[in-house]
Amino acid sequence: DVRMDFRNLKTFEVVASFMSFNRAAEVLHCAQSTVSAQISLLERDLGVPVFERLGRRIALTPAGEELLHRVRRMLSYEHEIRAAVQGAGDSVGLISLRVPQSVAELHMPRILERFCADHPRVGFDIQNCGYFHLSEELRTGEIDAGFLLSMPLDSADLCCTEVYTEPLAYVASPSSGLANREGLTLEDLAGHTLILPKHDCAYRMMLQQDIAEAGIETAALMEMNSIGAVVESVKAGIGVSMLPEATVAAEIKEGRLVKLRWHTNPATSLYFIRHRDKPVVGAFGDFVALVDEYFAGLRGHGGACDGRKSSSTGCRS
Repeated sequence: DVRMDFRNLKTFEVVASFMSFNRAAEVLHCAQSTVSAQISLLERDLGVPVFERLGRRIALTPAGEELLHRVRRMLSYEHEIRAAVQGAGDSVGLISLRVPQSVAELHMPRILERFCADHPRVGFDIQNCGYFHLSEELRTGEIDAGFLLSMPLDSADLCCTEVYTEPLAYVASPSSGLANREGLTLEDLAGHTLILPKHDCAYRMMLQQDIAEAGIETAALMEMNSIGAVVESVKAGIGVSMLPEATVAAEIKEGRLVKLRWHTNPATSLYFIRHRDKPVVGAFGDFVALVDEYFAGLRGHGGACDGRKSSSTGCRS
């Protein structure tokens, strides 16, 4: 009976980091045959291959990618346990987050700059927003916290705090027929291609829902993995987009994009979400406090959000 061996999991993480059995053997100070044997035992235990052998190269299988994410979380807990038991003075570990792409670009670098100055040994695993799986990932502890744009998660076991209001802008190329028109509404998007970021959460889904409910027929819908790709496509005159205004402020200022004259001032709420039962202590507690401090500072400089908590959760970050 083969049982999952912690040593084999650590060996797998090293091999996956270097994508090389030979390099892993050097790092682990053992023979390459030992590394290969440990990976074989791991694959036998799991019942699936974790590496594809491509001649002299290797690559992670889908199962291997999933395993790597979880093993790195497990190893971060090991570091936290050792630090706590040994009384280490500085925090160690890994904080795993789900973050919309625009939030990752606009806000996370500033938050991380401040946080890492005081916590140099704490790592981060930051993935794209996953609205439909976020609740379960928080409940299982797969992630520590997440940000959502537009819609909170209505669940009693989650703390869901509105931290900021992000202004949105409909944008088009200066050559677009919409560029010089006043008081535009959703109906004016009929016949135009809509270009949207694939991983920017609920405000995008709500726009698509509003368009569908209004019976508006756009020429086409394009979803892209990168906000940068969306911006470049709109600049090329391919279509129209709606994005957080701060992500396109420079292009608008320089005349490479036009902010369409919409009939309202669209905006979306930004929520910070964590599980109610997750202890807000140590490095994670410091991160939560910094998120609150950072967005409070933005609100103090003209943000529209008052920082109120979601009525569905009964708790604050």
